[in-house]
Amino acid sequence: MKIEDKLVDIMVTECDIDSDVDQTIYPRPEWAVKQIVRSSGLVENVCSHGIGHPHPASIAKFEKIGITSMGVHGCDGCCCAGTKQQEENNASKC
Repeated sequence: MKIEDKLVDIMVTECDIDSDVDQTIYPRPEWAVKQIVRSSGLVENVCSHGIGHPHPASIAKFEKIGITSMGVHGCDGCCCAGTKQQEENNASKC
């Protein structure tokens, strides 16, 4: 096991409340292996690579109150795979 995998497992275990995420508001996409909620309240979809991709509905919630930076993340392309956005941008700019 790589050190990065171990750190991701620890982080997810400490923050994981997947069963408490309201699926009517934040439906988990097929590519996500789980969802986590950050201490900020941001809901993230975690891909199989261990990267947390902010849920679009969660980003929108923050944008309504003027916080526009919650969608910034170290993207590997999972959250926009097969979307029009991926066609317009390369995966690293999702």
